Amino acid sequence: MPGPLRIPFPNAFPSPASPTPPHLTTLPSAISAITDFLLASPPGKTTILTGAGISTASGLTDYRGPQGTYSTRTNFRPVLITEFLNEPAKRNRYWSRAFLGYDSFSSKQPSPAHRVVAELVKVGLVGGVVTQNVDSLHERAMVREGEEMRLHWREKLVELHGALREVRCVKCEELYEGGRAKLQEWLASQNPVWEELRVKGDLIQGPDGDVAVPEGVRLPGFVEPGRCGGCGGLVKPDIVFFGENLRREVKERAEGLVGGCERLLVLGTSLATLSAWRLVKRVVERRGEVAMVTLGGARDEQVFFGEGRGVRVEFDIQDVMVGVEGELRNKGIL
Repeated sequence: MPGPLRIPFPNAFPSPASPTPPHLTTLPSAISAITDFLLASPPGKTTILTGAGISTASGLTDYRGPQGTYSTRTNFRPVLITEFLNEPAKRNRYWSRAFLGYDSFSSKQPSPAHRVVAELVKVGLVGGVVTQNVDSLHERAMVREGEEMRLHWREKLVELHGALREVRCVKCEELYEGGRAKLQEWLASQNPVWEELRVKGDLIQGPDGDVAVPEGVRLPGFVEPGRCGGCGGLVKPDIVFFGENLRREVKERAEGLVGGCERLLVLGTSLATLSAWRLVKRVVERRGEVAMVTLGGARDEQVFFGEGRGVRVEFDIQDVMVGVEGELRNKGIL
């Protein structure tokens, strides 16, 4: 029998020994390199892949950064899909912590880097965005770019691991009417003591919206969501849990965006998840160009950027992308 599922790479990867190319040791040089990278292919032939690092400036934590969940919460262990489906106590615990964290999580606003990425898509320089994040911040940034992006962001954005704003039945796959916002209101009405704790705040939030309840706090049982009104199946946030496969249509859309690009710009991810790592590997194997901006190391980057291939810099994403925006404005592109 197969062994139990394990969380992949809970520890941070080591930082690269030097940037690629080696002379990119200053922020201005990194900004110029990423700007040149974006301009080196025809408009629309670059795709952007993002991870939790782009959202830390919005007030969310990442997983493996210096202040990430794995670094600051030594006992942290995300719920596995098998536990959510088959172990009622763990499912109930997940829903209670997710309830406490959702309002704060969903109130976060796009960072400057989210805004720059949306602008790059709007002007056609970037063909699309694949994000591992479930925070909807790319979606909000794109919608704010105007009516054209409001109509077309679903074509330009792939939320690889889903989005917490939606709730879906695991059996019939229908979305919950009104989404997570409506469900949150119902949960608050059914759990008044938990609602008092949520309003009080002072909770440690994770990158996927749940929180850690302080030691010593004793709370009554949590009333979790009912079953699907159509088929009686369990409902869960429309995100990919650890150990769960991507939805087929999502995987195909992501592969289509990456498969059709000449260049891939990677922002704020260590590539620890197999789904994101595979996308980068695919571009490298067909000799496409890859650039990466992230603090800390990344999975297999010595392979992806070996022998001087691509661009790899370790600077704050916000500083780099705001700088890129400035250079593109100076060139009359934005």
